[in-house]
Amino acid sequence: MASTAPGKAARSRLRLNAATVAALLISGVTVASSAGALELSSVELSGLVQLSAVHADPLTSFINSGTGVVRYDDSGVQVQQSVLRLEADLGGAFSTDIVANYYEDGDLHLGLTQAALLWKPTSAATVRTRARAGFFYPRMSAENVDIGWLSPYTYTPSAINSWIGEELRVLGVEGSLYSSGRSRRSPWSWELTGAIYGGNDPFGSIISWRGFATHDRQSLHHDRLQFAPYPPVIDEATFQGPAWVEPFHEIDNRLGGYAGFHLRYHNTLDLRLYRYDNNADPKAVVDLVEGLDPGRPL
Repeated sequence: MASTAPGKAARSRLRLNAATVAALLISGVTVASSAGALELSSVELSGLVQLSAVHADPLTSFINSGTGVVRYDDSGVQVQQSVLRLEADLGGAFSTDIVANYYEDGDLHLGLTQAALLWKPTSAATVRTRARAGFFYPRMSAENVDIGWLSPYTYTPSAINSWIGEELRVLGVEGSLYSSGRSRRSPWSWELTGAIYGGNDPFGSIISWRGFATHDRQSLHHDRLQFAPYPPVIDEATFQGPAWVEPFHEIDNRLGGYAGFHLRYHNTLDLRLYRYDNNADPKAVVDLVEGLDPGRPL
């Protein structure tokens, strides 16, 4: 595990008051078409572009294979976020939610960060059900709840949410039981959720090899995350691995799972407790990396 002195990685940022310089919202677009049993009844397209003015020190960012733990190492105006979200009502209880992001930095510049099929039947019961399947975030963050898994509270999320945005996404199926306090005339709302999934076996590699970083860049599907070529990682006498990780891979063909509990009191308290286990086999990673030259793709 490598670490860097926080003082060397410090930088100052000037955020424009009008950081959100473009927002597109098209709602209620009716599409009169049907395909088989599913009828596409409405499409909502929304988007967001954010610019930031950055003053950076010369320490090379982890995104450029350096030891810095912040996103930018060049001063100037940066495209901080560019998000496009497509929500489509398929009729009945089904809908889709697809999010694409564009970034100027990183290995991959344009791609999907979320794509899911949602099922949410209407019901008058006090305890209701919903489910989703696809490529998505577990809803464990109470901070990143805005469009495109952004935070409505800060431009740069906490270190743990920065890490989640880098390494945590699942390809799976999630089911939930939930009860709104309004339906029971109670100030308390709750939800039980669980999922089975694959495609997140390298989860934890960035924390082990680089450590936490503070930034707001989310990894795209098929993205590759660079970090500095630390000797304990790439040295033949130790691990002999590449100085990067592709977080959304299935390596050992074993399913993982998570379970969560949400408890909310009005709009003043939001508690979320999760048990997350990708059920990864560390030997599968060792066997896969064994004999590779440093930097060679897995």
